Amino acid sequence: MSTSTTGTPFSWPLYLLLHLLTILFLSLPSHYGPLRRLSFLPILLLGLTISPGSSPSHPSTGRRDLDFLLASGGISTLLLQASDYLLLTSDPQRTIRPTPRSPNSFKSRFAWATKLFTTPRCIGFSHQQVHALPSPPPPSISRAEFVARQVGRIGVCILVRDIVGAFIVSHPVFKAAGEGGGGVWVGELGWAGRALAGFATTAFMYPGFEMQYRALAAVMVGSGLSPPTKWPDMLGAWREAWSVRRFWGRTWHQMLRRCLTSHAESLTEALRIRVHTLSSRYIQLFTCFFLSGVIHYQGDCALLQDSCHPLSFFMLQAVVIMFEDAILYLAERLGIGAGKEGDGKRRKWKWRWVGYVWTFGWFAWCLPWWLGPRWEGGELDGVEFLELGVGRWLGGMMGRIYPGRLLSVPVVGGY
Repeated sequence: MSTSTTGTPFSWPLYLLLHLLTILFLSLPSHYGPLRRLSFLPILLLGLTISPGSSPSHPSTGRRDLDFLLASGGISTLLLQASDYLLLTSDPQRTIRPTPRSPNSFKSRFAWATKLFTTPRCIGFSHQQVHALPSPPPPSISRAEFVARQVGRIGVCILVRDIVGAFIVSHPVFKAAGEGGGGVWVGELGWAGRALAGFATTAFMYPGFEMQYRALAAVMVGSGLSPPTKWPDMLGAWREAWSVRRFWGRTWHQMLRRCLTSHAESLTEALRIRVHTLSSRYIQLFTCFFLSGVIHYQGDCALLQDSCHPLSFFMLQAVVIMFEDAILYLAERLGIGAGKEGDGKRRKWKWRWVGYVWTFGWFAWCLPWWLGPRWEGGELDGVEFLELGVGRWLGGMMGRIYPGRLLSVPVVGGY
C-alpha cells in the first residue's frame, strides 16, 4: 500500500473535535437558529485545516489510502452534511423526525443529533428516501438469523477480495508506474485491459466497505442496540442497473444522496426555478454529480497530490444520464419497445438486457478514466488481503492469462 512521506501529522483529536462540534451545534434549541447557521463557519475552517490534501504542508497520516478516505468520506462528506443541517435546513429538530422527545433536554437533542449524523441514509427519519433504498429485512427475522446472514455474507466478501486481490498483486498494471515502480502505464493497456482492471479495482474495494457495514450491523443487532429492520443492504439489486441513471440511483450505495440533493434543491430554489420542470431536473442532476466529484477530488488530491479526473468522471455521469433520458424519450415517442398485449413482460426484459449491455460498456470505458492515475500512483501496489488458497490460485491464474492476451488490444481514443 502506498505511503506518504510529506505533510504534518494528522490530528485525530481535532478530527474527533470536528464531529463533536457539528453534533453540539445541531443540538442547539430551535430558537438558536442564527447561531446554528453561523456555527458552520468554524466547522468549515477546522475541516479544511485538518484535511489531507495536495500540498506538502497539509496534514497526513503517513498512508495515502487512509488520507484518501479521510479527505473524501470523512471530512468532505461531513462538511456537506453540516452545510445541509446547519445552513440549509431552517429548523432541523422540527422538520426532521423523529424529533427529541423532550426538546428542552440537551441529552435528548444530543442523542438525536448523533443519530442523525451517523445515519447518512436517513433510515428512521422523515426524510428517508424509501424508494431509493433496498427493502429492509422482514420484521419476522430473528436477531440470531440476521447476525448469521451478515456473517455468511462477510465470508463471501472475504473470498471475493481474496480472489481479486491475488489477481491485482500478480498484474503489473497495479504496480506503481515510472522509474523504479515496476508497473506499466495505463496508456499501454488496450480497451479490454483497462475495462478488466477497472472492474477488478471496484470488485476489490467495494467488499471492504461491505464487510465494515455488515460487521457493524451484526454487532448493533446482536447486542440489541438496533432492530434488524434498521439495516437494509448497503447495495441495491444489480438487476436494477439497466441504465446508468438506475445504477447510481438504485444499485449503488445512497450514503451521499441526502446531502447532495439538499444542496441541489437549494440551488434551484435560489435561482427561482420552478420545481418539477426540465430545467430544475437537470440543474439538480449536474449539481449532485458535481458535488460528488468534489468529494472524490479531495480524496484523490490526498492520494495523488494532483488529479482532476474525479470531476471529469462524475460530470460525465450527468451528461450520459441526460443522453439516456433523450434516447428513452425518443423511443417512447416512436413506439419502440411497445408490443402486443400480453407480450409486454418478454419485450420489457429484452430491452432491459440491451440496457445491461449498455451500462456495462459505459463503465468499462469510463472507470479507467478516473482510476488510471491511481493505478500509476501505486494505490493498489502491495495491497493486503488474507491470501486464502483458492483466491491465490484463481487470482494468480487470471493474472498469468490476462497480460499476454489483453494488453495488446488496440485503443480507440486516449485517457
